[in-house]
Amino acid sequence: MGGYMTDIVLVALIGVGGTVGGTLLGMFGNSIIEKIRAKSEKRLYITKVRFDHEFEIYQTLSEKHLTMVYDIGAAVMVARGASLPEGVQSMKDFCYVIAQHIDEADMQNKRSAPFISKEIFNSYKELGELSRLALSRFDLWRIICESSQETVKFNHQYYDKKKAQLELEEYQKQLSHLSDDILDQVRNHLIIENNE
Repeated sequence: MGGYMTDIVLVALIGVGGTVGGTLLGMFGNSIIEKIRAKSEKRLYITKVRFDHEFEIYQTLSEKHLTMVYDIGAAVMVARGASLPEGVQSMKDFCYVIAQHIDEADMQNKRSAPFISKEIFNSYKELGELSRLALSRFDLWRIICESSQETVKFNHQYYDKKKAQLELEEYQKQLSHLSDDILDQVRNHLIIENNE
């Protein structure tokens, strides 16, 4: 009889222990799950905010640099006989506008440097340098057109209108190609960042 009673007490104690243990485990288990969920939601929110901010930076950079590339394309068209862009009074004024857009794009790239991919930063920097070279050839072409000289000496070389125009067109092709490459770099970078 004593053994039977011990078994009953033991089963009762196990039942009570299981109930208390289950209740405690349920309370602590829910708390642990809530903490994990909160951490996950916080991490997801931070990732989204970071991505949105980075996306805005790349959008601004792209707009500035595409304006610069467009300007050089317009300069090529002017050298081929097209009219100056609307609102521009002279070729000299157009050179100032192009230079201003190149400087704005360069400043935006420098401001964004800590927040963007180093590879993309360097590509934008190269785009700016090519734009400056193209602008220098357009300015040479303009000087020859507006003066009585047939040639102008620049960097130890003599340029006539045709040579200045050909180099301008060559730089514009390189700019256009590099600009397309950068857009692909940015697109791929943002896809990778969004999937991490």
